[in-house]
Amino acid sequence: MSEQDRFPVGGLTRRMLMAAAGAMTGGLKLAGAAPQIVDPASQAATRKRGGKDRAFLADEGFRNVERDGQKGFQLKVRLTSYRSLPLSCIEGIKLKVDGEEIDPKEIVLTLNNYSHKLDELPRLSTAWWFILDYGELFVPRAAPLAPGPHDVEGTLITVEPYMTAGRFSFYNVSKKRLVLESEV
Repeated sequence: MSEQDRFPVGGLTRRMLMAAAGAMTGGLKLAGAAPQIVDPASQAATRKRGGKDRAFLADEGFRNVERDGQKGFQLKVRLTSYRSLPLSCIEGIKLKVDGEEIDPKEIVLTLNNYSHKLDELPRLSTAWWFILDYGELFVPRAAPLAPGPHDVEGTLITVEPYMTAGRFSFYNVSKKRLVLESEV
């Protein structure tokens, strides 16, 4: 990807400035963390479909993995809001795989190359989830998931900080039959 494709003609975007200021990582400077740049081809495909896919669970990225020596599975997720949100606005994430409820205390959310346990999110008012960025949920598990299709249900619970009539929780439920991707 050329420099011209990576950066808009005429300057920086608000997102680039926020990344440079540490707003995407809660002010933490991450060694070796590259800015997340959206591939122009994927943007064109999204526009062709008529906009952003708004389901919490992504269709791809469901696989068995090992992270930091711990086995488990991960899946890609996206923000369902039409506006980017600070992580402190994520009230919760619920996840079920084949009817088995996953303990939220075990779920790890990774955004912008930085991982957070769900109970850390209320304190992260300066770390942002941008609407076009995918996150990953990692769930530790002793035995890998079996190859093939699995019924996955995910719920993203958010509050929208611009609501002036009070604090409202929004429950965004996504149910999909996802096929476990082959290990690379």
